[in-house]
Amino acid sequence: MYSELFYIAVIPSLPGGTELEVTGTGFDDSAVVTVGDVECTIISHNATSITCMTPAGADGTAEVAVDVQGTTATSSDDFTYSASDTPEINDFQPTSSSVSGQCVILPLHGGK
Repeated sequence: MYSELFYIAVIPSLPGGTELEVTGTGFDDSAVVTVGDVECTIISHNATSITCMTPAGADGTAEVAVDVQGTTATSSDDFTYSASDTPEINDFQPTSSSVSGQCVILPLHGGK
């Protein structure tokens, strides 16, 4: 039998695709973390902490919940997805390079 599930904190509130640490008590191997209604991929866990990779999400907040053997606890704080915090590539230079006419000599060591 497991101890009663208590949900304490969500650390941090960052864009999706980041590690989310959930702390509390009563976590075991059956624990499932969801952000919004999407499962958060568990990276590591113990009885008081779960680290997971947040799923993709739209701008805004999402409820964080942990289910252990049918008992669900939700956070009083929501996870915040922020598009303004998400890296975005607009351009890069140069877009190509030429290697024609160049010779690279690599020294080889070893052998008999």
